[in-house]
Amino acid sequence: MDVVPFENKIPKIYTSTIPHPAKVDYFHYAVDNTDVCSGYVFTGPPFGLVSLRQDVYFRLKEKGMAGDTVKHNFTEHLRYKYLLYNDGNSLSDRTRILLPIHAVMIRRRGSAYEEFYTYKLKENTHFVSYQDTTELKQIVIRLESFPHLSKKIIQENNAFVDEQLTFENVLEYTAHLLHELLV
Repeated sequence: MDVVPFENKIPKIYTSTIPHPAKVDYFHYAVDNTDVCSGYVFTGPPFGLVSLRQDVYFRLKEKGMAGDTVKHNFTEHLRYKYLLYNDGNSLSDRTRILLPIHAVMIRRRGSAYEEFYTYKLKENTHFVSYQDTTELKQIVIRLESFPHLSKKIIQENNAFVDEQLTFENVLEYTAHLLHELLV
């Protein structure tokens, strides 16, 4: 899927999202930290600004990081070394999509949602976590200073996808859920 070598990727955090309340703090931070942050927030119908401050929206729009038209498709994620994952109204299915990309997933601590494999994902083995957006710059600096950490996370994620996110495991979990609903 990902053909861009890690060393050639943009050394920034990237995400593309709607202005969901759980996600806008990243863009409030990113607008003043474009040296380590990138992304795009889609504000078109039916979303609007939701909880994105209007002043921040205009500044993001000036930088090409916001707008009311879809600007980026998912392949834009492939260009970046670090990918932000945050929950929304529920667990996004994005985790299993981000894991095999040759990039480091950065996610907020304390998710209320989980998939059947979430408990097997370990901090600093499969992802890097943060509590507050102000920590993001230091995370990028650390990962850029120690590229072997990023490469180790990428290796672990590839192995995890190959060993845990198999078709058989997904089917087994689905069968378990259906059984629980019917019993």
